[in-house]
Amino acid sequence: MSNDTSLSKKVIKGGLWVFSSRIFVRLIGFIRIIIIARLLSPKDFGLFGLLLLTLSVLEILTQTGFHSALIQKAKDIKPYLNTVWTIHVVRGGALYLALYILAPFIANFFNSPTLTLYLKVVGLTVILNGFTNIGIVYFKKDIELSRQFLITFLSTIIEFVSVIILAYYYRNVWALVIGNLIGNFVNTATSYLLHPYRPKFDFNLAKTKELFSYGKWLMSSSIIIFFTTQGDDAFVGKLLGATLLGFYQMAYKISNMATTEITHVIASITLPAFSKIQDNKKRLKESFLRTVSFISYLSFPLAVITFLLADDLVYLILGKKWEPIIPIIKILCVEGLFRSIGASTGPLLSGIGKPKYITFFTTIRFILLAALIYPLTSRWGLIGTSYAVISGALLSPFIFGKILKIISCPVREFMNAMLIPLINTIIVSCIIFIIKKYILINPSIPRLILILMVSISVYLFCSFYLEIKLKYPILKPLIATVRKR
Repeated sequence: MSNDTSLSKKVIKGGLWVFSSRIFVRLIGFIRIIIIARLLSPKDFGLFGLLLLTLSVLEILTQTGFHSALIQKAKDIKPYLNTVWTIHVVRGGALYLALYILAPFIANFFNSPTLTLYLKVVGLTVILNGFTNIGIVYFKKDIELSRQFLITFLSTIIEFVSVIILAYYYRNVWALVIGNLIGNFVNTATSYLLHPYRPKFDFNLAKTKELFSYGKWLMSSSIIIFFTTQGDDAFVGKLLGATLLGFYQMAYKISNMATTEITHVIASITLPAFSKIQDNKKRLKESFLRTVSFISYLSFPLAVITFLLADDLVYLILGKKWEPIIPIIKILCVEGLFRSIGASTGPLLSGIGKPKYITFFTTIRFILLAALIYPLTSRWGLIGTSYAVISGALLSPFIFGKILKIISCPVREFMNAMLIPLINTIIVSCIIFIIKKYILINPSIPRLILILMVSISVYLFCSFYLEIKLKYPILKPLIATVRKR
């Protein structure tokens, strides 16, 4: 078996494991949301959101990028492992110390005095994460992701059970805080059970400098991306308070869960394929269009179904207390749709060695968000925040215009790649409208289930009819893209 064939099979197999992992995590997350949304208040969600946001800011500002550097290295990485692990342990301790000292000031910034104690407790996760076995980097480096999936599976399940039990008994944010700690502990402990490497304290300055020369670029772009994607949470938490942040974060989870999480995985597993064919513009164009087409088949119906059934999902699943998030979900569905289609651009630009464009467009998006979020939020509250967030979609024509120019792809071919999914989605939208408006008027769980079943059936029928009768490519070309050299 050739090296290319072996690598292609590894990529496909690894992609399936990553896909399965993300599907599993999001499915469990969705079930957890449904349950605890009825046990906890929006303010509890908002407080926990502020906790995670604070941790994320500290971690993103001090991240090393060393994991990615180790994965990228062609030579043996074992001599680097102890140094990286030592740095991560020290970094975790330093972050917790900083968080412990800054906790009162952070709580004061968000006008939430109770945050102080929560921060000191949930901050223990950064120490736990620092001690994670560095040996598991081999799972990603060697594209052997089944054991990585097992780590995710165990930590997710145990955290899920813990949060549900604690939420039932305590009915406050402590359920989320303690559950998160338990999940991180399981994640760290499992990393030692599933990989035989045993790290020890050791530090080599030369190796650190070598890894940093690569990691610094990832760190800078990641910081920009973080503030672009998380800046709205920080702003809402500061300006509108924890309760409204809880509403906003719930709306964002519901509106983006289906469209972005799944399609980002699909886009990411095409990176090896784009890298292999980066010097062949014809095949690069074909592969990109196939990826866009397949993502469209998933994201178009998911976004539209979520938009049209937002009221049913909120009233029947989350409960009436979450009613204010219905219009926010509908607005953010648009943002989720553009994000999912845009997920095809990052792997392509990285694969052809042009990551600077990713940083450039992300920076522009952040500037646009920063300019709009205050005036729109001040005028229309969370609705205004949502409009500010979807303003990033205005950049889509410029981003795809640059992509199409690079790969020499006519706009007409790009639009054709999304045409059939769009037609199928319009058909499904009409069916949902007819059922809700004229057949089953009163909202109910049976109606919701019926609409979902009919919508999925009709969409699949239309899609596979085109595949068989019109020979319109759906699944096979995407697999071919990954398998080709």
